[in-house]
Amino acid sequence: MEFRKYYIVKKIGQGTFSEVYEVKERETGEHFALKLFSPMSNSGANAKNKFLYGAKVAQKIKDENIISVFEISSERKAVFYVMELIDGCRLRDAIADKSLKNIKLLLDIMVSVASGVNAIHKAGFIHRDMKPENILLTQEKRVKIIDFGLAVPRKNFFWNNFNVSGSPSYISPDQILNKRVDERCDIYSIGIIFYEMVTGNVPFTGSSKEEVYRLHINSRSLPKPLSRSNDKNIDKLENIILKCLNKDKSKRYPSAGFVIRDLNYVKSLY
Repeated sequence: MEFRKYYIVKKIGQGTFSEVYEVKERETGEHFALKLFSPMSNSGANAKNKFLYGAKVAQKIKDENIISVFEISSERKAVFYVMELIDGCRLRDAIADKSLKNIKLLLDIMVSVASGVNAIHKAGFIHRDMKPENILLTQEKRVKIIDFGLAVPRKNFFWNNFNVSGSPSYISPDQILNKRVDERCDIYSIGIIFYEMVTGNVPFTGSSKEEVYRLHINSRSLPKPLSRSNDKNIDKLENIILKCLNKDKSKRYPSAGFVIRDLNYVKSLY
């Protein structure tokens, strides 16, 4: 089956408003992933605009830890974008199947995630939806951050409506409270991801998203400290995660570059 200048190899994913296909370019024979906005979707213009906006943001960020977007089409009958094809899994799957037990591998992935976030910020954006579902791992365990539909410009952004945007388990207190959002909301989110990578669970859970929000805002301790591990250096990693997760954003790392620095120090101990 053909689509534009591509042969459709197979369907590889399905979202609420989109379908993802592995495709092969006719002229070069190269394989890509093509994400097609579903023509059957009743989501309206807002979802289509978010779909295209996320692709355009990703295309502007040039970094080895960010998914590469090569082509974007906004034609009425063919809204899609083409990106690099990743042969691997989501970080969510790697956490679930407990394949990240090696501390050196964990730290490598953490450094790559922080490096990708640093590149997003340097490009002038805040991701606002960092979570394991939005991080791909190649077969070689290289990181690719995806899904920029909630990204916003870093400079002078103030989120002032009452619809909280982000995933409840990973959202920062700043976003929940509709405070001025800056890069430190992403640093909080990757702190949650790092905690989950080590323990297998997010630190805050509840029977409703409102309960989880309250814990993000008010809880003063983590339910399962990493330092209970037999690893003598794990307390240093715990300190990094705790700094990322400070409720007061002025006490978090001021930028992802400092997270990378401290993670690399912990890496040097192994």
